[in-house]
Amino acid sequence: MQQARKHPKKFQHGMILIISLMILVVVAGLSITILSTTVSEKNLAHNTQDQIIAKEAAEYAVSMAKQEITTNWGIGMTECTALGCTCPSKSYACGQSRLCYIYYPCVYQNSVFTNIDPTAQNNAWWTTNGETYYLPNQESIAQPSALIIDLGCDAASGNNLFRIIGRGTGITSNSVAFSDTTFPMPLNSQNIGSSTTYSVYGQSEQGNILLTLNMAKSTTQSFVAVAGTSSTTCPQGYNYYGECQLNCAGYVRVMAYTYESGCVNTYGAWTNNYDMSRVYLKLNGQSQYFVCGMN
Repeated sequence: MQQARKHPKKFQHGMILIISLMILVVVAGLSITILSTTVSEKNLAHNTQDQIIAKEAAEYAVSMAKQEITTNWGIGMTECTALGCTCPSKSYACGQSRLCYIYYPCVYQNSVFTNIDPTAQNNAWWTTNGETYYLPNQESIAQPSALIIDLGCDAASGNNLFRIIGRGTGITSNSVAFSDTTFPMPLNSQNIGSSTTYSVYGQSEQGNILLTLNMAKSTTQSFVAVAGTSSTTCPQGYNYYGECQLNCAGYVRVMAYTYESGCVNTYGAWTNNYDMSRVYLKLNGQSQYFVCGMN
């Protein structure tokens, strides 16, 4: 009986087909992996960029809050004692029987956040309780906001301390970032509604005056202010000038300048307990003293 003959060519063709299919599967798997990696890397890059935008927005809100405190806040003004408060404002006549308004920053007392973590709150909470600052030319993302919290006076430095928390989002609302900082403010050019006053004595060889000072510095708290001639007047407007300044800890110091001393503001040391803060400057060819102290 004759045996059936094998067909090696058919066997080889079958092996080639199997190997080809295996290679095809491997190539397809590699292609899917590469595609998935590319998509993941693209999403990661987008998320990273979105987070950078959110962080920059939060830091912008902090910088705007610092600017607002520096220009529009005075020690002793009304502060928020609960969430959702109305920011203080002040009206003034601005011509033709019209009233204009100055809007001061919403500054919260620290006790409001004893049991509240602002960084754990959602967008709706921040919209209600934070102060919004508008980003120029960035209409595609949500505007950043900030909270300003009064931490009180640091007696060692004489600075009033604020905690400022900025919150920003990226192009998508899922990207949220915070910037949290402490901002010290030693003096302020405002004098708004403070009930805390001190009696301060200012003196120079040009004269003296008894002052009642608010906790915040005011431009009316000078005890020497004499205009010089056009050839000797400092850029500040006088040929010599001095004033008493008071910080939040109740310490007083003198600030003075003269034309002959280069018109540079010169400060005495902070003092209290009836000690005197002194500076000596050249005026009319002689050394002149300017002093301030508690009366």
